[in-house]
Amino acid sequence: MQEIKRESSTETTEMMKDLGKVYRFMGQLTEDESLDEKGQAWLRRSFENQVRHHGQQHPNSLNIRRLLKIEEPNEDEDEDLDEDDDDDSGVALAMDQEPASSSS
Repeated sequence: MQEIKRESSTETTEMMKDLGKVYRFMGQLTEDESLDEKGQAWLRRSFENQVRHHGQQHPNSLNIRRLLKIEEPNEDEDEDLDEDDDDDSGVALAMDQEPASSSS
């Protein structure tokens, strides 16, 4: 059961990343900042899920970090994966809704 949840989380995280890339690309083509912001929001959620399940040094985490233009972490900053942490709160909901964009 644990493996099924992790696989589902990985697929969901990849879909979120892909949505983020598409929104950002559409924003660049149309020069619509709101689309770029939606893309950034999807990428941030994807990154948070990726790090929670695989850690900061995982190649996919580093790829999303690059897309978000976030500085790479030190190896000491990587947290161990908590096997009991199956909280995908909002992941199922995320596929039905667009993420709320932050005003930072």
